Amino acid sequence: MSEKNHMANYQVVIVGGGMVGSALAVALANTDISIALIEPNATQRPLVTDLDCSEFDTRVSAITAQSEALLVKLGVWPLISQGRKSPYQNMTVWDADGTGEVNFTACDLHVPCLGTIVENREIVWALQQVVEQASNITVMRAAVTHIDNQDEQGLTPVFLSSDKALKTQLLVGADGALSRIKQWGEFANREWDYQHQALVATIE
Repeated sequence: MSEKNHMANYQVVIVGGGMVGSALAVALANTDISIALIEPNATQRPLVTDLDCSEFDTRVSAITAQSEALLVKLGVWPLISQGRKSPYQNMTVWDADGTGEVNFTACDLHVPCLGTIVENREIVWALQQVVEQASNITVMRAAVTHIDNQDEQGLTPVFLSSDKALKTQLLVGADGALSRIKQWGEFANREWDYQHQALVATIE
């Protein structure tokens, strides 16, 4: 029997279990779509409940009201600890050269807040809790070593570091800015260095 006959078939294979990949998986959870979520670092992410209350993740996201509504719909928002999220009413964005500045305020929009600042780690943790409960999602703790061209059935073979091989109708690259899926797929993109620096701080 050939190697391809041993491949597990999934309708969707998502490479990357961060916010983007996990959110897509949750959006497709509990449907008749078979999903494989490939995330090599899933077991290495600390549970937020095990962290000291004074230990904050400096990587945060400004979640808009629309994004919050999506997380509520997906059943993720209630799982995010109250102490790990904070609403914000104002935001100022300015250029390093001082040539431009934009101010956003909740008052101008007649809303109580513009959104919520949430620790990235907390969002990912909450998403993973929902993923683990979904009957149609298989989480594979491995890395993708390479992919092949589509076969005669239009399926893409995906090979993992765990020596497993999959084939899929849809391969999603959610593996970050240095995506290997993007590289292997030869997807072009434009990028340049802004010569900017950022400071993240916790004010007590």
